[in-house]
Amino acid sequence: MRSYNDLNLPDFTSFRTERVEMRVKPRALDTGVIAAINAAAPELSMNDPAVYVALMFCRLGLRNIKIRNARWTGLRMGASELSSAEQRISTEG
Repeated sequence: MRSYNDLNLPDFTSFRTERVEMRVKPRALDTGVIAAINAAAPELSMNDPAVYVALMFCRLGLRNIKIRNARWTGLRMGASELSSAEQRISTEG
């Protein structure tokens, strides 16, 4: 390890005393909130399709970052396929 003989590292004392804050686990939504979201879904599909698609992505289990980065050009399904997928989701969960 002769190549490290001349290596001068800074003082890490202050770094070693730092503490990492633990993330707070998210709270589950109340069932009333979930029911209200599900009740608003058909109206969203007509009035605000982008929000409706985001809701469908959530129901399909996509993570927030994947939903945020989704683009309309990435969708390859037709409207009938989306509605049938939505029907499967509403009957399963």
